[in-house]
Amino acid sequence: MTNLGVLAHQLNEGERAHWDAENLRVTDRTDLNKFVNKTYREGWCFEI
Repeated sequence: MTNLGVLAHQLNEGERAHWDAENLRVTDRTDLNKFVNKTYREGWCFEI
């Protein structure tokens, strides 16, 4: 899940960005897409 507050923090006062929720992308400010990713770190693994 993307924290839209992180994206909003990158905007200057009065600027807007269009969020495409279906595709999880910003459509009109492509520079903001670097903050959106689907790469997750490996989780913990416990062996018993």
